[in-house]
Amino acid sequence: MPRAHELADPQTPYAARVAPAERFANLIGAKGIGDDSIVLAYDAGTIPFAARIVWNLRYYGHMEAYILAGGIREWVDAGKPLTQAVPIFAPAVFTPDVQPRLRATRDEVLAVAEGRSPVQLLETQRETTYAQRERDIAGAIRLSGSQLLEDSNGGRIADPETLARLVSELRLDRGKRTIVSCGSGVSAAGSYFALKAAGFADVAVYDGSWLEWNHDDLPTVAKASGGA
Repeated sequence: MPRAHELADPQTPYAARVAPAERFANLIGAKGIGDDSIVLAYDAGTIPFAARIVWNLRYYGHMEAYILAGGIREWVDAGKPLTQAVPIFAPAVFTPDVQPRLRATRDEVLAVAEGRSPVQLLETQRETTYAQRERDIAGAIRLSGSQLLEDSNGGRIADPETLARLVSELRLDRGKRTIVSCGSGVSAAGSYFALKAAGFADVAVYDGSWLEWNHDDLPTVAKASGGA
């Protein structure tokens, strides 16, 4: 796979927004991922990088992309085979087919922040990095990505009972459009899949997330104490 920074938009060096369609397609295709490929992504189970690449692929219309539940940790614990050899595939043709509902624009988030939109905006940055911030995007509801995805369980999505409790506590509407944000768009991708598993019908990742929002000095509020 291309490195993470290669799949980011070079026009926004302060954020990790997904690369434009042509750049993304060329990079992915050069690694042998084409229109007929089935992609299974995994990570170490602590930061949802696998979710990020799968969300990227699905945003560009490649639905045959999946996350290995439990990541490499569970694979090793189960005694599955490992290798140090890196497979090389022939270049393939990847045809991007943008799915705009999967990605929230800055303007869409700004409408929420200014009270002009009823969309649910969730701040899902993981606890360790969220603790380093003092402010939030105006209008955002805090729902920790560290609760939606469980590090102690290889980064798996929380069980249905936990998800239902978190949704109920915050009185979230599964039928309403919901935008997830975080620090750079990585945790938000993991949260995207957790909310889909929880039955949310219309979920989008704010790709620029806090890095873009803070850089551009857009409306913020002091972080609320406590919260999920």
